[in-house]
Amino acid sequence: MREDADEAIARLKGRIGKMEAAQRDLNQYCKILWKQCKRLTTAKSTLQKCIMEKRKTQPATFKIMRRGQYTLQMRSLACLLVSSGTAECKVGQALKEIRGILGIEVTKSISTRSVQHFVLEEGVAADIQLVYKIIKSASKSHTQMMILL
Repeated sequence: MREDADEAIARLKGRIGKMEAAQRDLNQYCKILWKQCKRLTTAKSTLQKCIMEKRKTQPATFKIMRRGQYTLQMRSLACLLVSSGTAECKVGQALKEIRGILGIEVTKSISTRSVQHFVLEEGVAADIQLVYKIIKSASKSHTQMMILL
């Protein structure tokens, strides 16, 4: 019985030794991770400072025109502003306000007449798409009817 107890104690001491070694390894690994985390946070703050400095020297630009024509993004943005309730005559002013808030440099302003053209073109394009879909579906249903007969 005494031998069994001594043997159990020896096994427990071995397990305790292994656990203490594992704990030392984990503590060492934890220190390494803390150092890496510290490096990452300093790198992140350095990167943020560089980005802020670059923004101050070179503000982002949003070109509303390309080769004398308004870009598709600008047309879509103007139509979105109008559809959300902005008056056509106030779209240019709204874009200036947005630019000021976001810190983006807009090269030109947009006129009321241009906004009206964009909205009109969008409506005409939607009508053309609708007519095309109707014609396409009508021709399919017509051919399907002929097959059934």
